[in-house]
Amino acid sequence: FSKSALESLDRLILTIIFNRKKPLVVLSSNWRKNLSVEELRIMFKQHNFSKYIVDKTPDTVNESEALDTRGNQIDYWLTDNRAKYNLTDFVALDDNDDGVSQVFAWYRRENRFIFCQRNFGMPECKKAMSVLGLSEIPQEPFENKHSSVKNTA
Repeated sequence: FSKSALESLDRLILTIIFNRKKPLVVLSSNWRKNLSVEELRIMFKQHNFSKYIVDKTPDTVNESEALDTRGNQIDYWLTDNRAKYNLTDFVALDDNDDGVSQVFAWYRRENRFIFCQRNFGMPECKKAMSVLGLSEIPQEPFENKHSSVKNTA
């Protein structure tokens, strides 16, 4: 993992908490394949975001119906879990479009997909904060409380 990507993800999670919302991480990457949610938490335990992993996107609807793109997998998960997690807002962060922008445009959620060309950096983090309507954490309290993550803006 890129250190700057992890710092940006930490900043987004802490900003969500600062705004009195609950961060949830749902993995749609290839890391999710062949591992349970608990195994994923353990695998990523050295990273702050692991505490917020609640699920992973499915590859299939049932044994006979595959979800052929990442966009369809994310869409299915959102539809199936909106009530369970009381989802009112979300962003999808990914460096692999694989149908995500197409599915999100279809449902007029295109601004919810943040395409990360190389990694999740501060520009993508600020875009996610804007999409989620979050107030930024004041620089000084952020640096004092979370000394391992510095504001680079």
